[in-house]
Amino acid sequence: MRNRYHFSAKKGWINDPNGMIFAGGKYHLFYQYYPDDIKWGPMHWGHATSCNLSDWDEQETALFPDDLGMIFSGSAILDTENVSGFGSKEKPAMVLMYTSHDNEGPTEQQSIAYSTDYIHFEKYEGNPVIKNTPEMSGYKKDFRDPKIVKNTVIGGFTAVFASGDKIEFYHSDDLKNWEKTGEFLPGENGGFGELCECPDLFSLECDGKTYYVLLMSQAIDTSKRDDGHLKFFMQYFYGDFDGKTFTASEGCKKSGPLYPDFGPDNYAAVTFANMREAVMLGWAENWDYVNDTIATDYQGAMTLPRKVSLVETKEGKRLCFEVYVSDKTSLDVRKFSLNPGEKREVVAGKLSLEVTGDEIIVTRDKAFPAHVSGKLDEDAFHIFKSKRFIDGSSDVEVIVDEGLVEIFADGGLNVFTCRI
Repeated sequence: MRNRYHFSAKKGWINDPNGMIFAGGKYHLFYQYYPDDIKWGPMHWGHATSCNLSDWDEQETALFPDDLGMIFSGSAILDTENVSGFGSKEKPAMVLMYTSHDNEGPTEQQSIAYSTDYIHFEKYEGNPVIKNTPEMSGYKKDFRDPKIVKNTVIGGFTAVFASGDKIEFYHSDDLKNWEKTGEFLPGENGGFGELCECPDLFSLECDGKTYYVLLMSQAIDTSKRDDGHLKFFMQYFYGDFDGKTFTASEGCKKSGPLYPDFGPDNYAAVTFANMREAVMLGWAENWDYVNDTIATDYQGAMTLPRKVSLVETKEGKRLCFEVYVSDKTSLDVRKFSLNPGEKREVVAGKLSLEVTGDEIIVTRDKAFPAHVSGKLDEDAFHIFKSKRFIDGSSDVEVIVDEGLVEIFADGGLNVFTCRI
């Protein structure tokens, strides 16, 4: 049965959320999309809009593959000063920046498209705006998923890229001409290295000071991890952005890897552009088994949007999350508190939550593999743990949908997204 609250396309395959932005009085959600099958295929950009972040209207496909390749992940920005010349100050253009992925090269180059009605998009005739081919000096095999942000430090725009095992930063004044300004290595700053994907950069206030958060998705060799997590996960860093590159705070480095979600089913999450608050949404699936699950007309869903804050805890600063929709009464919300040593079934026979003095433990019933691949017999696919950052009882909020559960424990400091 289709999820009631979590967005999925009416037909076809979806994965990474792309180009999320508030513009023209509506929230826009673009996404990796293959309309012709329920398995991953040549990537397009699908498009949906909402007035409340709960009810979504699918629009026509925004971007189709072209001579430069498939349309991989990217982002959107509103060009309010018309520096690109694609619109006007009275009618600013929405500019999409995406990765043109050509399997033949292989090449991953960066392109842009624009629109003034925010529905019909035209690709820039000067694409790619950042070239990257095997014969070029400095060629990068993995170079994708640009997230554009307005640069409030030095002006213009910054685009944050996943580039192999590092994050790269580029600057532009007109959204067409870009220059690299810096890079960040997660593996050398207390986090995990290896393949990075879908980065994001945004600022949050904490204790009267502005911090920047660098968020990314990763795929790594699980033999290099001892925390029981899966191959595909997300991590974040907090620190400073000087307008050219990001520097992680010392406290962030000492804490080791920091995770925005401790469950198995939240990947490629990024924040909406053009909003006063940081609101994040991700792909509620896992590459390890999404292609093994039974589906008919459609495959893939998104998490609910989550407001993000940065708070001080006994373990240092941590991201904290809460569901961000205009009317939570329309959701199946279950609230309760658990003391250390207590355990409770969240969904009978399918999902349980346990609180200890040090950990939150979520257990997904082993019945889950009955309709997916047998490889999911491993405990790593069913038992999910997070370290607690507060003492005492845990305030829990659970959102239950037909095939997806989002758990916000310890007031949103420990979040788990789980398919059931």
